[in-house]
Amino acid sequence: MDFHVRVPLKLLIGLTALFISIASMLISFCSGHFFVVRNILNNAKIAEYLVAFLPVTFFVIAQCPLYYKLFKATILKTDP
Repeated sequence: MDFHVRVPLKLLIGLTALFISIASMLISFCSGHFFVVRNILNNAKIAEYLVAFLPVTFFVIAQCPLYYKLFKATILKTDP
């Protein structure tokens, strides 16, 4: 019973915490970078932020099926 209830719930909580921590890290990077290069290369900042978000976007897209299946199995109590 533990493998059907507790393990998916803990994995779901861990994956949610990972997504939140990655988002927080990117927000702090962008805000720190913004204050360092406030008026220098205004057009280049947007390109840098897009390049910084690109690997994270790929990671989130890759993990979405797992997250959806865990959410469905844990919260909705259906068979995975």
